[in-house]
Amino acid sequence: MYLINTSLKTITLLLICFISFNASANDVPDFLETKGYAEQGHASEQLNLALMYDKGQGVIQSSKNSYIWNTIAAANGHEKAIHNRDLDAKNLSPRGLEEAQKEAAKLYEKINNK
Repeated sequence: MYLINTSLKTITLLLICFISFNASANDVPDFLETKGYAEQGHASEQLNLALMYDKGQGVIQSSKNSYIWNTIAAANGHEKAIHNRDLDAKNLSPRGLEEAQKEAAKLYEKINNK
């Protein structure tokens, strides 16, 4: 009986991992599409991209990248991004925040000077 319960638990765990992996893999095209629009200067897509980084949806979770894209979306007029950016900042070290601010400024210039 112990062996059966252990096997069922193992199979269940493997099934959950498989479903989770497939869900993440299916998010990749959405991530790439969202990133493309964000890089074209669409503030709503910049916010969506920040949220994808924040949640790790279709990409590895990154508070730094979430902060960068929220900063850019906020600079382009998206009000919600301001609040999200401030939350992201709390998850970064002082040095990480400084790096993210510099990267956001460079990327903002690149996007808005096309």
